[in-house]
Amino acid sequence: MAKADDNTGTTQEQNSIESPNDTTQQTQGKSQSATKPTTESTNQSTTQQNKVVNTKQQPDNKPQHNPQQTNQKQEQSQNNSAEQQHASSTSDNKPTQQNNSLNKNENSTSSARTLSEATEKNAKNKEIHNLTGEKYTTIAHRGASGYAPEHTLYSYDKSHNELGASYIEIDLQMTKDGHLVAMHDETVDRTTNGTGRVDSYTLDELKKLDAGSKFNKQHPEYADDQYKGAKVPTLDEILERYGTDANYYIETKSPDVYPGMEEKLLNTLDKHNMLTNQSLKNGHVMVQSFSQASLEKMHNLNSDVPLVRLLDKGELPNLSDQDLKSIKNVAIGVGPEYTDLTKDNVQHLKEMGFLVHPFTVNNKADMERLNSYGVDGVFTNYADVYKQVVADSK
Repeated sequence: MAKADDNTGTTQEQNSIESPNDTTQQTQGKSQSATKPTTESTNQSTTQQNKVVNTKQQPDNKPQHNPQQTNQKQEQSQNNSAEQQHASSTSDNKPTQQNNSLNKNENSTSSARTLSEATEKNAKNKEIHNLTGEKYTTIAHRGASGYAPEHTLYSYDKSHNELGASYIEIDLQMTKDGHLVAMHDETVDRTTNGTGRVDSYTLDELKKLDAGSKFNKQHPEYADDQYKGAKVPTLDEILERYGTDANYYIETKSPDVYPGMEEKLLNTLDKHNMLTNQSLKNGHVMVQSFSQASLEKMHNLNSDVPLVRLLDKGELPNLSDQDLKSIKNVAIGVGPEYTDLTKDNVQHLKEMGFLVHPFTVNNKADMERLNSYGVDGVFTNYADVYKQVVADSK
């Protein structure tokens, strides 16, 4: 990963961690879719229908001889009946009005509670989770580059076979004759015994370089004679070696650096059955880049490939929501430089629907802090350290 403050390799990154005694010993200490609130028309009203019983009052003695008196009694009877009806109606309506008032309060409280719960669920539904199904994904930065020569099969073997990393991270460069190879820098000077740009070498010429001996000199505590003469691997060789047993987090460069890199990458992935629906669904491949143009090109070529936008140190704090929305149009995640992250901006990124995979985190305390912020995983030279941090938090 060609990250801004990362060009000095792994040496500076390793200074902040307690190294294990040997390469085989693991270092110690090393989100139902929201239900739309269905405001149930719960007029659970106890509104009672005012049933008025028309009771005919029949006097004990029917008057036969005085029609006027009879009429007066009938009128009085009707008046009494009406008064009784009114009293009954008034009596019935009082508890109904009281119940209606209670029901309104209950419904209001219930609706507010339902809305609050739905809002929380909707916020959670915006979050995206690691395609591997893990809460925290461990991305082996240039392989197990803290323990073996970066971007060599030794480093990848260790991260995948021994340390159990979720992803092998691969920086891509391209040779003079168009082969995709794993190397972080655009030049071969730092990690091999050669000099010059990668694209000035044919693949055959690049294969003659020693990509392991410098590691032995720089890290004598992890030196191994078998690293001498280690070769720069091609992407083809890496995918052939691990197949779908491993997951790959692959970085592209700016299109103007290596024209046609995106097409070559997709063709290579397709050749190794990495672009099937099943592989993509299971997260076998993630493509990352600092270049928005490269990601947009990848998205236009194949919109099914999950993309992650890398962010240089100091870039995240200066991004507006509109900038982030533009990134979100093509990418499912962002990879910020880890010191730019705070609890608040991680939460904001998550609310916008991004995976958050910061780089490059080699210190246990930083790993614990970032996990508490809510990141979805980290790039690290020490996959075993991060996996232990995750295990300890369970």
